[in-house]
Amino acid sequence: MIFLFYRTFRSFLEVYLISLLIISNIYAGIQINADGSFNIQLNNITLEHCLPAINGKPVNGKNIQIIKKDEKNVIISYAHPLAKMVLTFNIKADGIYLKTTLQNFNHPELVNNFSPIIAYEVKGAKVFLRQGFTSWDGSNYIEFKDLNKPQTSYGVTVLLRDYGGMLLGFRQFERMINRFVFEKRNGKNTIKIICDWDNKKIKAGTLIESDDLFFSQYQNLENALKNWAKKFAREHHARIREERTTGWCSWYYNYSFINQKIIEEYISAFKPYWQEMGMQYFLIDDGYQQDCGDWLISNQKFPNGVEYILRKIKENGYRPGIWIAPFVVGNFSQLFKEHPDWILRDEQGKPIIKMKFYDEWRWGSRRDTKYYVLDTSNPDAFAYLR
Repeated sequence: MIFLFYRTFRSFLEVYLISLLIISNIYAGIQINADGSFNIQLNNITLEHCLPAINGKPVNGKNIQIIKKDEKNVIISYAHPLAKMVLTFNIKADGIYLKTTLQNFNHPELVNNFSPIIAYEVKGAKVFLRQGFTSWDGSNYIEFKDLNKPQTSYGVTVLLRDYGGMLLGFRQFERMINRFVFEKRNGKNTIKIICDWDNKKIKAGTLIESDDLFFSQYQNLENALKNWAKKFAREHHARIREERTTGWCSWYYNYSFINQKIIEEYISAFKPYWQEMGMQYFLIDDGYQQDCGDWLISNQKFPNGVEYILRKIKENGYRPGIWIAPFVVGNFSQLFKEHPDWILRDEQGKPIIKMKFYDEWRWGSRRDTKYYVLDTSNPDAFAYLR
């Protein structure tokens, strides 16, 4: 009886200790391959045959130098014709943090983008998250079996199995655009992690450093995304309100087809129910301005001016709000006519056009057929914006 109990307890203890060993090393899932590439494995999902790249051109894995490799840090250096690339993996209890540094430049102005990782095969995942760049992009989950064209996720993505998976997310999104490009190549699911440097000129000896890329495993997807969002918010000193903001916005029912009379009708209609619904803000969205870029000039649909309608909103007990798109400049706007030098231009000096409309339908039924971007590197444009 005692012997059987001992055998049972010993077996249980062995399994327990093995499980502890697995758990304690689960984040140290970085394997360096014989060809100089590396694998990252978390939660039975593997990014295989990974290499960094500059302008889409991967390094030669043979030119690898392992600077450090222990249970807390893995530092790898690669030689590239344009620069030396150093990947620093910091292994912590909550995940793996990767910082990529470009050093010893020959021509830094030739760097359009660089990739901390190009994974030539993603194994173990069935679905990935595509996070849009703007509110109009939307976000959705895509099954790898349906990946028939390149898909881009901005800032963060997740790789899902049947249960649990791997999260990859940048902790910052400030100095460059960070994106994850999924593509089917030679029948394999691949992921390319890209940091857009945009050929910025830097002083000799200056380093290019990526934002921090965070890898973690999870069982609960919602909690994993919340955890990443909290890290992102801390890095950007996000102002988080204790009080939840509530209100009404004119866009989602009227779009830009609003006028002074319509807004006044809403003000009156909502008043008996406003406090009961716990609402705070009454927001006028697109449709009040003369043209995109002329945010301080009302159009003919608001004959008394937008200031009048905002005062009326406040007098009726609401908090007034107004929508602007400060970086958008229409080609018929007064701003463009008076300050064409405030517009973002390409290398040939031509204005960069982000949207065009040639047919009868135009965004918001306004006159503009082209939409430019305000160049905030121009001191006068920046002063206007402030």
